[in-house]
Amino acid sequence: MITTLAAFKRFLAEPGATVQVIRNDWTDPLKTSHPIKGRPEYWDAKQVARLQSNGVQFTTGSWLTFPKANQVRFEGDTMAVCLQQDGTFSAVLVYRLSHVVKEG
Repeated sequence: MITTLAAFKRFLAEPGATVQVIRNDWTDPLKTSHPIKGRPEYWDAKQVARLQSNGVQFTTGSWLTFPKANQVRFEGDTMAVCLQQDGTFSAVLVYRLSHVVKEG
């Protein structure tokens, strides 16, 4: 189980590491002007393409810049990032963490 940002970074280095956005409080799916409206792939699971000390790039080309350790919470198979960066976690971006098992 992942409980720290350091453990999350180690998880990302594992083969088949996958993250999926399951909640984003900065988006309103009902607003037609929002940039992710009409992009259902935003919610798809993403695999790691490149891992750097300051962030991770996914196979979709999108990036996650690592937040400060006090701005993340881990619970079960999820990671929540505090979007206000004030530690209140009243608006969050939540990722589900998993592994893709490659056959063969």
